[in-house]
Amino acid sequence: MPRIVIIRLLASLALVVGLAATVGASGQEAQAPSELPYEGRLILRIDVIGEQRYTEERLRAALGLSVGDLCSAATVEEGIEYLWSLFQVRASLDYRLMAEGVELRLVVTELPADLEPRFIGNVGVNLEKLLEWAQLEDRRELFLHQVPRVTTRVLEGYKREGYYFAEVNPVIRELQEGDDPNAPGDVIFEIIEGPQVHVKKVLIEGNESLPEGGFWFWKDGLSAQASILLAGPGLFDWSGTEFVLETLRGDLLAMRKVYRDSGYLNAVVELDRLEFSEDRSGVEVHIIIDEGEAFVVRELFVQAFSLKPNPRGSAYLPLEEPTELVLPEEEILQNLSLAPGKVYTQRWVRSDHQALRDLYGKDGHIEHPSLGLAHTWRWLEPELIFDMQSAEVDVIYRIAEGQPVRIREVIVAGATHTQDRIIRRELSVMPGELADMKEIRSSLRRLTSSNYFTDDRNRLEHRDPAFRFIPTGEEGLVDIEFIVEEGRVVDMQIAAGVDSNDGLFGIVALTMRNFDITSMPSSFLGAFGEIFRKEALHGAGQTMEIEISPGSTLDRSRIRFVEPDIFRRQQDRVALDLEISKVDRILQDYDEKRIARRVKFGYTLGFNSSIWLGFANQDLTISDVDEDVDLTDPLLQPLADQVGSSSLTGLTLDWRHRDTDVGFNPRDGRILSWKNEFYSKSLGSDWELYKSKITWDEYLPLAKGERDVHSVVRISMGAAVALPFGDSDLVPFSERFFLGGFSSLRGFRYRGAGPSTSSGTPIGGESMLRVGIEYRYPLHSITRPGTFHKTEMLRAHLFMDAGLLGTKYDQLDFGDTRASVGFGFGLMYPLPIVFNFGFPIREGEFDRKQVFSFNLAIR
Repeated sequence: MPRIVIIRLLASLALVVGLAATVGASGQEAQAPSELPYEGRLILRIDVIGEQRYTEERLRAALGLSVGDLCSAATVEEGIEYLWSLFQVRASLDYRLMAEGVELRLVVTELPADLEPRFIGNVGVNLEKLLEWAQLEDRRELFLHQVPRVTTRVLEGYKREGYYFAEVNPVIRELQEGDDPNAPGDVIFEIIEGPQVHVKKVLIEGNESLPEGGFWFWKDGLSAQASILLAGPGLFDWSGTEFVLETLRGDLLAMRKVYRDSGYLNAVVELDRLEFSEDRSGVEVHIIIDEGEAFVVRELFVQAFSLKPNPRGSAYLPLEEPTELVLPEEEILQNLSLAPGKVYTQRWVRSDHQALRDLYGKDGHIEHPSLGLAHTWRWLEPELIFDMQSAEVDVIYRIAEGQPVRIREVIVAGATHTQDRIIRRELSVMPGELADMKEIRSSLRRLTSSNYFTDDRNRLEHRDPAFRFIPTGEEGLVDIEFIVEEGRVVDMQIAAGVDSNDGLFGIVALTMRNFDITSMPSSFLGAFGEIFRKEALHGAGQTMEIEISPGSTLDRSRIRFVEPDIFRRQQDRVALDLEISKVDRILQDYDEKRIARRVKFGYTLGFNSSIWLGFANQDLTISDVDEDVDLTDPLLQPLADQVGSSSLTGLTLDWRHRDTDVGFNPRDGRILSWKNEFYSKSLGSDWELYKSKITWDEYLPLAKGERDVHSVVRISMGAAVALPFGDSDLVPFSERFFLGGFSSLRGFRYRGAGPSTSSGTPIGGESMLRVGIEYRYPLHSITRPGTFHKTEMLRAHLFMDAGLLGTKYDQLDFGDTRASVGFGFGLMYPLPIVFNFGFPIREGEFDRKQVFSFNLAIR
């Protein structure tokens, strides 16, 4: 660096030190304003001396004093500090006392600066980005004492963008003979960018226990478990990630943590070497690992503590005092996953944390931040005693058991327009009982699954139901408060959509959850506002659905009303379900029109199950049978007999069970249903038959409890049978079962899999079996504002579907099984869009295949 540059930089730093001393002195004087002769005197005049770049008016304004004010030492001190922070100006104040007041003289020394610093040599990075890195985007003025900091910022910016070899050299132009000594400085940042370096390979050696395997989203091994960020060329990044040294260091730390969590407590993970390509634009990262031995548990103990407030203050950790276990240690150890002889892994530790929390939680020892130290159950950091020679470890689980708490009162908050009974019917927590975290979490899950207090359209900002404990002042008694926020329960939509089953469709729909038919608007003109604010037609837990949906192959309209508690009993409720629907569908070989009227009464069985008894009447019309369909074919006799109009009238008996974490896109739980229909001529039906259908959907979370968004396995099964009886020898064609389409058997067209005639007309079956297994993997999620909770945005899935139809109810032939495998992607938010790519692996001669299927609905 030239000698003149060093001299000017040192001079700038000296000015800063001098200013600090001046400000300090001013501060001392301000502490004793009575010693200053001008304190409280009228300001007659303010002169400014030494200004160059800034006008006198701006400097006076920054000082904070004006002619006609009373002079104040405190204001002078603040003004001098403000002049420095705003203009980088060293200032002092002189005064002259007059009979009428005081005259002030503000003496300023402006630090040398470059009014417009320049950058040269930047090719891959534009000027706007450089100014952003330098923190000069809001102003272009650069003081010379700031040059080193700006140089560091710009260089760090280049490193973050993968310019590993970048150099930034500041050059300050020397003053020439004849130049004004007070002229602004001239700073040029000379940049040598070098190539932007991309990672070509990350080679890991020595990871014998965690070898690399798999591909794409299903990659496994050390790099996948550590979620390292540096990677070579891939499906979505053909050049490889930019090589950033800080990212590499973070990856090394992440890999070390994976080994620690897996029990390899002595593992060493280090950078071996970097191999750059000839033109330095690519790099191979070589990482070397010495795993050592996995530490095995030699002995396992559990120790209890009581927590006491720290006398140093609440900002410090509470004090821990050993105490006796409330439960026998043998009983506790039986509930643990970790045991002597097992490798000490964090997976077992996390599992034991949850097991002990649940074990104590059922007896009123609750883990929750709203409880005080005396009553909260808390998992403390385990104590480990190592034997380095034998690679064994003694583990002491340390827990603060807390005092058991009993519920005094159950409070509901936040339900501004929902009736209190609607919320309380979902709660299994009762006053007087010991607090039970299992029941508390189940109650919270039911509130969430009701969809009354959620907002699928605004999940990022809407607060889901929560709870807290409120101290009562009585020993061992707390109130529990369930906090809800009124959700989006009114959906008025005029939209359009498309899917591979039903083609194009439009929709005009009004859905009102948590509806109240008795709460009418106060006036016609104010109705929409009151409904929008949930002041009318809201709060009784009812459901009202009105839908009109014309389409290219399917026209549908429906009106439905559900009252879940006719007699206002909260528990053991009796429900009413009324529905009228009309469906016109253009199928491959004929058109079907169905008008259905249903009345059902339900009875709740606990919190998650219900049984329904009802009456159903359906008018059916089969028309426009294609000329290519041979109705004389014996296999199509059910279709030939049903051409024209007929009716089905009978009784229905259904059983439903739902226990899931959320209503939409479940990640944990199960949904079961058993539907039965009995149609008889004695009830006015043209056909006599019995139909029964059972479905079961199971959601199995992987890494349950560790994070909000995780992989899920969904298992879906179904079985159905239709039996004619009495005067009917055949099951009507409209009531037979079919397979194919995105909802039953992907890889085949809608109704495209199963038995058919020799001309390819599907004939369906009187019995059906199906099973589907789907592995769902989250690809992208975001954190909801104001929380630490994640929301899934995009997922990938692998699936296998299989199904079987029996032309007669007792003629299931497993040799006729159809099956497919495939993959897909789903957008979960803000609109549910699912794309599937299915490939049949077992098919029939006349089956209609469909590799790509989708369900894209703006609903």
